[in-house]
Formats: sequence, C-alpha cells, structure tokens
Amino acid sequence: MTLRTWTIELRVDFDGKEKEEIMLKAMRSAAKGLITTATLIADTRKPDIALSSSDMFVGAEEISMFEDGELESGL
Repeated sequence: MTLRTWTIELRVDFDGKEKEEIMLKAMRSAAKGLITTATLIADTRKPDIALSSSDMFVGAEEISMFEDGELESGL
C-alpha cells in the first residue's frame, strides 16, 4: 500500500483575536483525536500529523499540537 494523505481545511473570518485562540484549541483537540484513531488502526507505519494556519498577510505557519508546557505538565 502507499502512504495516503487526508486533508481537512477550514476557513473562518473572525473579527477578534480571542476567537482565533478558541479555534486554535479546537484544532489541537481535533488533531489529537485524529492521531489517536489513526495510531490505533495503523498497520506498519506510524501515522504523522501536521497543523498549520495561514492568512493572506502572514502566509502559512506551522502550529504545535500541544500548548507550551502541556507535555511537561501531563507527565
């Protein structure tokens, strides 16, 4: 079998930064659910996931799946 890529793209226009923070948390949560499911059903290759955000002024930027300090506090 070949490696397959699945893409979900969401475009939203918010008037304020606070809504972008809410969306960022929602995206991280969705990504964690997706990678968990993919890991559970994967055969030989370990799944990989990438989050990014872009706009017409800044361009694309990669997003960490975890907030700063989240991994350390969960151990």
